[in-house]
Amino acid sequence: MTRLLLISILVFLCGQSHADEPLRVRQQEQDQIQVFRVGEKLPILTQHARADFRPYLHPIQAPDGRGLVTEFSPDHHKHQTGLFWGFTKLNGRDYFHHPGENYWRRVSAEVLKSEVVVSHDAVQWRTVYDLLDAQGQAVLRETQTWSMHEHQGKILLDLVWCGEAKTDVTVG
Repeated sequence: MTRLLLISILVFLCGQSHADEPLRVRQQEQDQIQVFRVGEKLPILTQHARADFRPYLHPIQAPDGRGLVTEFSPDHHKHQTGLFWGFTKLNGRDYFHHPGENYWRRVSAEVLKSEVVVSHDAVQWRTVYDLLDAQGQAVLRETQTWSMHEHQGKILLDLVWCGEAKTDVTVG
C-alpha cells in the first residue's frame, strides 16, 4: 500500500542583506548543490546529497554574510548535520540520529530551476532518497523539493517533503 505525506516548511532567515540579488544554483556532480548570489564566489547555501548519507543543508550563510546559521556535528549533538529531516521512529528505526549508509540511499539529486530572473522568483532543487530497513530494503522513498529566494533582506527557504511508502509504514 502506498501512502503519501506532504509537508511544507517555510524558513525565514532574517538579517540586513546585501540587496535583493538574483540567485543561481550550481550542482557539483551528484553530491552537492550550491546556491549563490549572482556575482559572488562563495555559496550562501550548500545542499549535501551523498549516495550513502542523509541529505542536509550546511553551511547556510546569514543574509548579511556575517556568520553561519547551521552547524555540522557539534560536540553536544554529533548526529546533527546542519538543517535536515529525519524520523526518530519509522518501523522501529531511528533515521534522525543515524545519518549513514545503513539508513539512507540516494536515488537522485537535481537542480530544477538554476536561476532567478524575475523578482520574487525562486531557484529550486530536489533530492530523492530511500530510507532503508535493517536488511537494506527501501521502507520509504522521500522527496525533498527546496525553493529559495531573497526578498527585502530576508532569505526565504521553502521545503515540500513527500514520502512514498515502499512497504507498510508505522511512524512512532
